[in-house]
Amino acid sequence: MKIVKDLLVTCDRQKLFEEFIKLHSDFPQEKSDEIFAKIGALIDSLKNKTKMIVGADDVVCSEPTYEDGKICYGSVAVSADDVRKFFRPLDFFDGLDSLAPEDITDDMVEPLLAKCQEIFDKSVEYLGDKHSGSYPGYIERYGYMFGSREDILCYIVPPHIIGTDEQYQLLASVIFEMTFFGFDEKQAEQERKKLEESFEEMERLDALPPEEQAKHFHSTEELEEELGITDDRTEEEKARDEFIGRKEMLITFLLRYREMKKVHDDFTCEMKYFITERERDGTWYHEWAKGKHNGETFWSDDSILLAVQTMRDVDIYSFFYDVIPNYDAYEDAVIVKDLWRRIKERSKEYSTVVQ
Repeated sequence: MKIVKDLLVTCDRQKLFEEFIKLHSDFPQEKSDEIFAKIGALIDSLKNKTKMIVGADDVVCSEPTYEDGKICYGSVAVSADDVRKFFRPLDFFDGLDSLAPEDITDDMVEPLLAKCQEIFDKSVEYLGDKHSGSYPGYIERYGYMFGSREDILCYIVPPHIIGTDEQYQLLASVIFEMTFFGFDEKQAEQERKKLEESFEEMERLDALPPEEQAKHFHSTEELEEELGITDDRTEEEKARDEFIGRKEMLITFLLRYREMKKVHDDFTCEMKYFITERERDGTWYHEWAKGKHNGETFWSDDSILLAVQTMRDVDIYSFFYDVIPNYDAYEDAVIVKDLWRRIKERSKEYSTVVQ
């Protein structure tokens, strides 16, 4: 599996920079060169990070949001194990896969949201409150701007985005989160510490009796009055804005479900006999890899594996010895196109399992 560091050290810095500035709506053009240099320096420093926990379960994935008629991409971290255990593909949402955001008309919004609510209610029954979430297919996720850069570098990148333009959207978001408190690592650590102290202060205030809390907290109305904020919208305008918000929420639900389903597909496998490299436990497997073997690389990300015990159980060794010239279970076997055709033809003489 590839991790964030793998992508960062091989990325095109110009592409990454272009995606990064899209995340800053108020990006000052006159600072382009400065920010580009900072991103380059950051990548160079990350290359030298060695104190990392490779093999952790954290996955960084895209978190799309639909707002003002466009899709914005952020990112969150999730547990691969949670994805495998708790994500539920839903026929209702899968049936909407062909719909683009612009295809969802105003008339469709309320019926679809009502169906969503029905699914939410059912999800509490079989997933529990923790994983019922705010939309179908929800998996508990967390922001990671507080995380150390060493930890973030070890987050797994969902295989479905590797090699696509989406990987730059994701990488840009990772840099955005990683530099939430600034590019300078020491300064960022100090700012994180200040924020953590403010959280501790909030927890202390939350523990106070209500009458004591009232001395420290102010209502939204009080704050708006203090800042001179007034709402001059008519009731009709308020209703329309609320509806637009609900429509954007629905489309966001759809986009996030689709993205999490791709992540789910990355970390599960429905093959009956083979498993993927990410499911491997130990080395007692035969590896089926693409291309010519270089004699050194094993357990590639795109390989599929067949357990030795499975091969014994279905007696596939006999078939291989019969059909593959000079087959040796302990050496490489190269299967070219013509041989593959013969293998498929001869398999008809064997059991359906072998076929």
